[in-house]
Amino acid sequence: MMLMTMVLLATQGPPTLSALAKLSPRAAGEIVLAGKDHEPVAKIVVPTDRGMDPPGMIERQLVERPVAGPQGCSRRRWIARFSHGPDIAEGEAALSSVSASTEVALPGAAGCPDDGYVRLNPGLEATQALPALRYLDDIRRGDAPAKFTCSDETASGLCADPGKIRQALAKLSSWAVTRQNGQMVFWLGTPGQAVTEVRYSPDRLDQVTVSRRIPAPF
Repeated sequence: MMLMTMVLLATQGPPTLSALAKLSPRAAGEIVLAGKDHEPVAKIVVPTDRGMDPPGMIERQLVERPVAGPQGCSRRRWIARFSHGPDIAEGEAALSSVSASTEVALPGAAGCPDDGYVRLNPGLEATQALPALRYLDDIRRGDAPAKFTCSDETASGLCADPGKIRQALAKLSSWAVTRQNGQMVFWLGTPGQAVTEVRYSPDRLDQVTVSRRIPAPF
């Protein structure tokens, strides 16, 4: 495996999907992320919704091994895009671009988890997101006082009372977080389905706005 990696690194031209399929995630990461500062790649994710790929484009996600810090765990998810012409087999699609996003999670009893990470929108640092994620967990458990303002487009009963709100939030996973107009904003649920949004200001932690809406169609 090491010999194959060295050969690919020495080969001129961008790597192809068929070449990377023969490598371990760590070795594939060395090829795709050559020249970039990165942690070892722990796994490669093949997106399930191929219908979203533009014609001639194929995506692979290279997920780094998480790094533990004093506030929690962080890792990067690299999006590698491969392109091929109409007369070229998918396996010969060549790497055309690479971009990365940062994800964070709170540690478990066994350390950094393998799954359940929250994507940070551009401009937000892990040092800002991790305390916010911990506070969201406090809200879910009832360990943090909160006066809720709630709205629901789905008639799910989310806003019936504060207890129902906390129960609903505890059952949902966060998948993205950002900072807007001085507020921390979380999106919970499953991307593409009904979105539950939680927002609060670090200056008014007890004022929490929760809303559930149906996402606009693509």
